[in-house]
Amino acid sequence: MNENVLFEDRFNEATLMDNWSWVREMGINWRIAGDELQILTRPGSLMEDSNNAENVLIRPLSNTAKGFSASVSCEPAAPYEQAGLLWYYDDDNYIKLVKELVGEELAVVVVREENAKASLLGKIALSSVTDPIELRFFVVDEVITGQYRLSPDTDWTIVAQCPGYRLQELQAGLFTHGGVMDVDRWVRFSGFKLF
Repeated sequence: MNENVLFEDRFNEATLMDNWSWVREMGINWRIAGDELQILTRPGSLMEDSNNAENVLIRPLSNTAKGFSASVSCEPAAPYEQAGLLWYYDDDNYIKLVKELVGEELAVVVVREENAKASLLGKIALSSVTDPIELRFFVVDEVITGQYRLSPDTDWTIVAQCPGYRLQELQAGLFTHGGVMDVDRWVRFSGFKLF
């Protein structure tokens, strides 16, 4: 996939760049520091009828955009705690590509939810805690591919592919959820690119 960058946010300004918006923002649970967007993982979920994940950050996808990517640093410790990317229409229609603790196994996971019904499309176990991990979504011929790589020097690995959505106003998103209320684990996002 050739990445002709249309927009890049290095999170090196005091505030978010234009066109970002929050779903269920809790302002005390996010910050920009050290060229990273940092979001505190809190309880909540986007899965099916839950739809109570806080601080889901989204921005419009242009008609010419073919995908987006970001680096994610996190250490999920609670079951189903996760962080990553969203190909987002609304809380009931999205595709997520995340680093997640599934049972006792750390994995990269792709889930597609349509009309509040979620389907696991792919899961690849990670042999060790790796930070950061790069995540990337892109679309070719209406098929969305979710990939990851462990460093810029390694090849991309496909986690899953699936049909896209024929919906208007699709957005790119960054998020985390599934945390524990009294435990502070900050997820760090960097190098967001829209291409």
